[in-house]
Amino acid sequence: MGLASVRVVFCVLLLFLPVCRAAWSLWLTSPSTAAPEKENNAAVTPALEHSEHRVQLPHRFSLRKKKDTRHEQQAAHLLHEWEEKGRISSCWKRAVEALKEDCSSLRSDDGARSRLALAMAACDAAADGGRRAWPHCVSETRVRRCVDHLDDAQYLVYVQYRLHTDVLCLYIQEEAFQERTEMAVQALYAGAAAASETLEALQSSSSELHLSVQRAAEQQSINLDETRNLNDQLRELRSGQSVAFESLRGSTERIVRSLADASLHLNELHTTLDESTAQAAAAVRDVAREATEFQKRIELHASGMLNVLERIEIFQRRLLEKTIGLNEMMRAAVLLMVLLLLTVPSRTAAARRPCMGVVTLAYALRAFVLPVPRSVVGNNAFFATVVFLSGAILVFFACAYRSPEYTLRVLLRNEIHYAMTDARLFFMEDIRQVLVEVLDATLQRLDKNDVRQRRPKDNSLLFAVEEANTNEAHTPVAAAKVAAKVTHRRSRSRLR
Repeated sequence: MGLASVRVVFCVLLLFLPVCRAAWSLWLTSPSTAAPEKENNAAVTPALEHSEHRVQLPHRFSLRKKKDTRHEQQAAHLLHEWEEKGRISSCWKRAVEALKEDCSSLRSDDGARSRLALAMAACDAAADGGRRAWPHCVSETRVRRCVDHLDDAQYLVYVQYRLHTDVLCLYIQEEAFQERTEMAVQALYAGAAAASETLEALQSSSSELHLSVQRAAEQQSINLDETRNLNDQLRELRSGQSVAFESLRGSTERIVRSLADASLHLNELHTTLDESTAQAAAAVRDVAREATEFQKRIELHASGMLNVLERIEIFQRRLLEKTIGLNEMMRAAVLLMVLLLLTVPSRTAAARRPCMGVVTLAYALRAFVLPVPRSVVGNNAFFATVVFLSGAILVFFACAYRSPEYTLRVLLRNEIHYAMTDARLFFMEDIRQVLVEVLDATLQRLDKNDVRQRRPKDNSLLFAVEEANTNEAHTPVAAAKVAAKVTHRRSRSRLR
């Protein structure tokens, strides 16, 4: 029973592996290759439908959402409108193709998204007649330089196209994700249906296999009983044969023993003389051989000791040649202490690690740089070189040092310059408002006769003030807020 269940589980796993592989390959496909995958999947889907008899998913497995929300309808309408423009204008066609192909990279690359928004705004301006010139922002230039030359209206159009780009990128990626998800679920559902059919067939075959195994077990039990009976009979026969064989072997051993005793007594006289002479000759040969072997061992041991002593002497000589003397160690310690004292001030504190690293690296590579028979001149030249390099690094960091006060002064000067440049327009607007309020207060105090008796120049000034007040009164509040937000954003980008 256990063997049959293991076989069934193994067959089910073998059936599910290719289905899971196809589903996960569809699921893990990157969004950047959405267009090629659609073409490949469009070619593969008919074959799958013919092979699986066009399996339809149940209603509960449907992942496609109905586009009934206002935002999705607006995004679809906007994408359709841009595609219609791309059929007429080559500029819009290039912009829409760039949006569809590089949608994943546009969401992560702020500069590319801004350049695409500027290109779409330029295409829109070219379609309207090209009354306003838009800057051509290439990939090598910064987006800030291209945006700084825009006026308020152009900046609003640029921001609008930038937001449209984000919304359409999200919409395109969501559509591609839904298509891939539906294909993966369809493949999994088809595989599950095929696996269920195969599992039913396996269940029927496993029941038949279970019956055959039971019959085989019964037959094996019968065969086991017959084998046990036969084994008992063979054991009885073997015990009778062993008794007969033991009796025959005992009689033959007695005969052989008597013959051996007779032959031994006859050969003892001949062997005693031969053994005595052979033993004497062997003893002499053994003594000579042991003496020669002992002499050879002594010679080998002495030669080995001499070789070991020669190697130890060579190793000690090489070790002494590569070590640093006490004088060099004192020099290195003094140099490190001097560098540590010289890098205590804040002006040279940054040069501490480079100087220490140069000294440490120089003495670490000293054994490979200097020749083996070292002299006093070579050691002094090496020390002078290390001191020169450390001094050069120290002087370089001391000259390149800039105090925090100097950095803060430069930063404050730049910030004040940008603030004064951006606040100049606000100051002029405040001055105009104050003048208008003063003139209004003055006009209210005067009588109508005094107003009529004024000069034409004063009348024109009053008329200009009244017209400015009228324009401010008729200006929409939303337009004023948008202009203020645009000016505030541009001032923040310049301050950055």
